[in-house]
Amino acid sequence: MMKQRIIRGLLLLVIFAQALHAQTADDPGSVEAKLKSIYVGNLVTLRGFYSDSVLNYDADGSLTSKSPSGPWTLDGKVRVDSVNLKGGNERLVFGCTRVAVGAGKDGALQNFITAEKVDLNIKVNSPFNASQVYHALAGVMMKKGESMADLVPDYWRAYFGGQAPDPVSGAPAMPKKTRVRISSGVAQGNLVKQVRPEYPAIAKFYKQSGVVIMRAVIGVDGTLTALSLVHPAGMGLDEAAIDAVKQWRYNPYLLNCVPVEVETQITVNFNIGR
Repeated sequence: MMKQRIIRGLLLLVIFAQALHAQTADDPGSVEAKLKSIYVGNLVTLRGFYSDSVLNYDADGSLTSKSPSGPWTLDGKVRVDSVNLKGGNERLVFGCTRVAVGAGKDGALQNFITAEKVDLNIKVNSPFNASQVYHALAGVMMKKGESMADLVPDYWRAYFGGQAPDPVSGAPAMPKKTRVRISSGVAQGNLVKQVRPEYPAIAKFYKQSGVVIMRAVIGVDGTLTALSLVHPAGMGLDEAAIDAVKQWRYNPYLLNCVPVEVETQITVNFNIGR
């Protein structure tokens, strides 16, 4: 009698598990087809701006492989070429092509399709569930309506309509009333140390010239305390300009013989012909 009860209990557990699976599992083929209709041929922005050509993610969309991060204009965008479920629904594989962002002839940023291939391997839990897949993808890619200002470094935020921290270096800012706005020419006259930026290899490959204009705050000691992009050039040129300008040093600007914090614009020109 006890043995029969145990068998009946086990049968009920099996039936319950099958019913639960039927309620939560989704047809892989249908979900794969839906993903293909949404993504294939379209551009997406990857979180983290990872540089490697093979990126592995867990079921929550967190990167499990190691990869350096780069500028979003070089490593942030891909075009999705294929979507496939692999190995008994254990992996969702996006075959992609890297997309660089640089200045067009009118100076505005535009997309450049590169030859670099990128594979996104995303872990899929069992039983296969569509909502879980979309949850993972939300961790891998930007969601519709999300602002780039939430993902980019501080010096990009104002460009995307966000609030750039001031100062970005973390040094305490002086009261607003002590800050004076000066022309770029006056600031240039106080420049005592200038580091030239390195020209990114991919920008050279695409023969990208460009002008990077940034808002700068110079502290009372002549160091840069804040930088924010006003007019970017893309293709990694902006990061090269920022890295160089951070090392510039100025003689303090004097107002009534007293050093004051100043705001100005700094322009860095990249000319592939030079």
